[in-house]
Amino acid sequence: MPQLEDELKLVQEKAFDILKGPDQSPEKISMGLNLLKNVEEIKKCRADTAQLRGELSKNRFVQYMNILAPYATVLVLVGTLCFQFWQQNKMEKDRNQDRDDARWADALKSVSEGKDAMTAIIQLKTFTKSPWHKQDAFHLVLSLFGRSKNLEDFRPLFETQFTPVSGDNLDEILDVDRTLHVQWIDLNRNGENPEMQYQIIRKLSYICTQIAPVLQQRSPDKSFDLHFVAVFDCDLSWVDLTNANLKGFVSGRVRLSNASLSGIESFKSGYWNDTVWWEARDISPGLLAYLQLAAPFKANPPGHYGRIDLTQEQYDQTIKKLSLPK
Repeated sequence: MPQLEDELKLVQEKAFDILKGPDQSPEKISMGLNLLKNVEEIKKCRADTAQLRGELSKNRFVQYMNILAPYATVLVLVGTLCFQFWQQNKMEKDRNQDRDDARWADALKSVSEGKDAMTAIIQLKTFTKSPWHKQDAFHLVLSLFGRSKNLEDFRPLFETQFTPVSGDNLDEILDVDRTLHVQWIDLNRNGENPEMQYQIIRKLSYICTQIAPVLQQRSPDKSFDLHFVAVFDCDLSWVDLTNANLKGFVSGRVRLSNASLSGIESFKSGYWNDTVWWEARDISPGLLAYLQLAAPFKANPPGHYGRIDLTQEQYDQTIKKLSLPK
């Protein structure tokens, strides 16, 4: 401490003054020597204290190191084990990918060689949980569905791929529907191959019957994405399409008795002219206004709704009920 150093220096100078002073009596000399002795003892005590503090700090550091050494060893071991685990996991992942790539090459070869569609579907289904080829496999599945000539060829492929039908595979089923819908549009636009158009409608009708139970059991936190989906000749009574996306939705000769069409805001660019949509139990105001303009009741041609028990009077009465505020 600077202040103590200054005070010791002053005491030491005072002692020297006494020893060099004119009064050289034994008492004065003894006083001066005692002062010098005390100053030296204080300095020695301070030096010893400083040394002791240094040794204590050093010993404390050593103690800390002794305590921490086992933990440091454990941390190093854990780090080494983690690295080895990561390395082994990566090697295993690489081996799995290599095996998956080899299986995928075989699957591509089978499809390209035009082997039996059922065999190809079964082979491609093994990639359902593949992190590398799941999407690629499903795209090939879509192409195989599209190649089926008729419902008799299509049905076993569908059952193999999608049994049981559930909310878990609904989105993939709807992708199959959209693929067939595109085929039908292309043929219909160009007036080509009426027989193939008819077979596509049969497939879409079959898909509709398969997904109807799922559409009837909507969970409160879910809404269905039916954009660009096409359904024909089926019964969708009691389905719950609340808040569904129906943009580009196409329906023909479909029953919607007691269906819920509430909360729907995306619905344009679709086709409803041959569907008795007004038999729904509720409908969003926007969709109701749209359908009244785009697909009102028409008596002709007879049977285009797939039934003949409909009248203008029934339509008008039902529209009034649907228009009432909820």
